[in-house]
Amino acid sequence: MGLFVVLAACETVIAQTAPAPVIAAVVNAASGLAGAIAPGEEISIYGANFGPASVVEAQPANGAYPTAVANTQVLFDGVPAPIIALTQGQINAMAPFEIAGRASTSIQVIYLGTSSSAMSYPVTGAAMGIYALDQSGAGQAAATNLNGAVNAPNNPANGYIQVFMTGLGVTNPPGVNGGIAPIDGSDLKFSPLTLTASIGSVPAAVEYAGSAPGFVYGVMQLNVDIPANAPRGNVPLIIYALDPQPPFTSGASQPGVTIWVQ
Repeated sequence: MGLFVVLAACETVIAQTAPAPVIAAVVNAASGLAGAIAPGEEISIYGANFGPASVVEAQPANGAYPTAVANTQVLFDGVPAPIIALTQGQINAMAPFEIAGRASTSIQVIYLGTSSSAMSYPVTGAAMGIYALDQSGAGQAAATNLNGAVNAPNNPANGYIQVFMTGLGVTNPPGVNGGIAPIDGSDLKFSPLTLTASIGSVPAAVEYAGSAPGFVYGVMQLNVDIPANAPRGNVPLIIYALDPQPPFTSGASQPGVTIWVQ
């Protein structure tokens, strides 16, 4: 019997398993800030041992974002969350609306069949974040003007501005996990929060706060009037929220976001 045959016969086969995913941080996908998680909020999960080498953007099917993408799932208290995009060490997902009313939620990442440890995060009614144009959480807001064009130095706002946010919590009617608001506005969900704004430190009215047509439920559009006495140029934008229901909690969007005013 040859040497190589003997070695092959004695060889022990060891099953190889993927290392367990590790959750390092969970933040609001718009603001980039960590904190309590609101129902329907778009979150970014950062960590290790999960995700493909290149960015994969989830493709909606049957009017909804999938809960399994590139061998990856995210669970909130065992409920699969819709995934928007992911790459190595980062997942953007929508917190299920079912977490509303809970004190905390347990998050797990499953990659290649291997689950991370469950990580507990507090739940809140609203955790507002304004999307920034460069996705940094600060600077130029991802906003459009009355004419539908992106707000910019060469296209300042006049009249009102459309601001895009996440983390406003439950809606009326209730949001659908992963569902997409129809472009024709036939199935809009509205925020029950009392919302106001500040443009360049001048109070401004919010005329609409509801689904952003064409976007996943949980991404919200706010139509904000620009006050006649608002300063011109690149000015700070802040959105304020008050829950009209007990215990009447309040909150505000992250600082450092700006828009251009004509």
